[in-house]
Amino acid sequence: MQSANDCTCKNSPADAGQREALMKDLRAKKQPEQKEIGISETLATKLALDSLDDYKATTFQWPTCRRHLSDIQEFPFLIFNDLDRDLFRGVLRSNVYMRWSESHSRDNHGATSAPGVKDTRVTITLSRDIAHNPLMLIAALIHHMTHAYFLVCCGLRKEKKDVDKHTLSHGLGYSTLLRRIMEVFKPKGLRKLPNLFTCMLNTYRFYHSAQMKTGSSNNPRTGHICCFFEPDDILSPEVCRVHLKSLQEMGPFEQKKDKDGKSQPVDPYPKSHYLHNANADKSSFTPVLRTQHSLPKADFVELHYSKYAVPVPLSKLKNLPSLLAKFSKASVLQVAGCKDPTFFALYSYILKRDYAPELPVTSSPYASSSKPNGPPIISSYLPDSPAYLVIDIRVFILASKTGFDELKTKALERMYSMSVTQNDPIAILEEIYGNTGIKDEEDKNKLRVWAREFLSKTRENSDITNLLLLQQHEQWKSRFEALRKKNGVFSADCDTVVENLVLKKALASIGDGKGNGKSKGAKDDKKQKDGAEKGGAVSDLLASLQGLYKSDAAASDPKSATAAAASASGLSAVELLMLKQRYPSVLEIYEKEKEAEKKSKEKGKDKDKDKDKDKDKCKDKDDSSNKPTCQHCHPHSATTCSNHDSYYRVPLQYYDNIPYPTTSHIPFNPSAASYYSYPYTVSREYPPGL
Repeated sequence: MQSANDCTCKNSPADAGQREALMKDLRAKKQPEQKEIGISETLATKLALDSLDDYKATTFQWPTCRRHLSDIQEFPFLIFNDLDRDLFRGVLRSNVYMRWSESHSRDNHGATSAPGVKDTRVTITLSRDIAHNPLMLIAALIHHMTHAYFLVCCGLRKEKKDVDKHTLSHGLGYSTLLRRIMEVFKPKGLRKLPNLFTCMLNTYRFYHSAQMKTGSSNNPRTGHICCFFEPDDILSPEVCRVHLKSLQEMGPFEQKKDKDGKSQPVDPYPKSHYLHNANADKSSFTPVLRTQHSLPKADFVELHYSKYAVPVPLSKLKNLPSLLAKFSKASVLQVAGCKDPTFFALYSYILKRDYAPELPVTSSPYASSSKPNGPPIISSYLPDSPAYLVIDIRVFILASKTGFDELKTKALERMYSMSVTQNDPIAILEEIYGNTGIKDEEDKNKLRVWAREFLSKTRENSDITNLLLLQQHEQWKSRFEALRKKNGVFSADCDTVVENLVLKKALASIGDGKGNGKSKGAKDDKKQKDGAEKGGAVSDLLASLQGLYKSDAAASDPKSATAAAASASGLSAVELLMLKQRYPSVLEIYEKEKEAEKKSKEKGKDKDKDKDKDKDKCKDKDDSSNKPTCQHCHPHSATTCSNHDSYYRVPLQYYDNIPYPTTSHIPFNPSAASYYSYPYTVSREYPPGL
């Protein structure tokens, strides 16, 4: 049997437990005061009007349970949150305290009070005289909820200077919004509502005057106003229509002013009430009310970028552990310090694991391959060419600052996938060496390593590097030198690239046999690279060019010595001097290493001689001894048998008085034939007939 306290109403999409919690919150007194949103009345009007453009008529269902049928005063609490969601963007939830009036008043349908007047929150007081008429009750509730909406969004105007706040009157913003609600709010299953301004049915009139009373209790400055059935401050439909049209045509508009008195643009779709669906292909954001978003709040997280709150389905974060970890404690991630294309690249990567401009997969010089061959060489500059590298560098920087490791790896992979670039090379370097905001030193170094490799990149079958092109080409050299003067880190990296290129050139020349010696580093490309970085191969190189630094000829005629060394190494005198300046003590180290190596070899030779002497002594001792040494063959033999030694002694047998060696050894027997020393080369053929 159903209890009178059980609720089976189905007019709300929320379950019964949640609905009861919302109704309980409406009745709760002395709840913590909620701070006003702080937008102007004009902006609040526009936001509400925009939300009504997407309004879809719903089916209105009357209460069906015994509890709400038996007590009509429960009805406004039951439908309050539905009206808030559909008409007022959901901003009234938890911000309003609602009650019934304690006394009867036949000249008004209720009152609205600002926070701190009747309660800590905005207070709606409904007249008991309309409790018997559900249609009038709905109209009065919407009327006062509209007042509450402006109080929550804008606050109460207490002084003349508070022009952005609500006056609790039926002014331009209020009247325009209420008339628009009257046009669109026509739920199915509900008869025509009374006029939302008067809240009266045409067939019903009250006894008292329709004029609005005056007095302190109705003065908006007190934060409390009673709304009568026939107020005298309603604006005409024509005035409201003009205001509605102007607001619909309005984009971002000016509201607040800075210290210099200049107006600042204000977003009409604030993140507090709107989500912004991002379209990476069109580089656009589409605002949608939070209450009308397609996904439940538990199924998405938000990227807050600039003035936008971009929803991202949790399902898209699968296999992105570094980003998912950012949302472990909060559902919002701040994305700052980037421009729109960079943000859309991040958003696009989350959705499809790549971002624009995508690298071509054709035979284009920009084509990406499975085997990276970048950094690219600089080709002829095309202003309209997609800024692949600039975007990649910006994406890498953003990924580093947000801790998005997967995106960081993707950006670096793309940077190493291009073989040719037609982008502005100075713009590329400015992105790397500018104020990136990267805190991770390892990530900073990755960009610098790429930049050094980019500067040292050479064309096929040519010695022209990107660095040389930037230094000499009229199109780039002035900006290149300006960047070097401006940025010390970039200048130092350029010096490092030049020095390594000189060293590589010298090593290659010596490795081809043009120098005075061969470098170990020239035998292996990897060793050359390691030597260029660590100076290991420099020892051999400079040692082969000692005539430049050490010889008597160099001391007496340095110019000739320099020319000879340059000819031997393939380097200019300036390049040789650069190597000497970079590695001033390398010759001393080299000589010490060579001396130590020489001593080590001599010491090893001495040890080998001692071993040979010991062997000779042992051999002489064996040959001079007549003591038997082979117990296997015969205890009286002086050496071993053929199984143990190439020269051995064998017993002889006589045939016709001619001695022949036996074909095998015999066991020891004192009466046996004597043993004689006989070489292994003695013929083992038996006499004929045997």
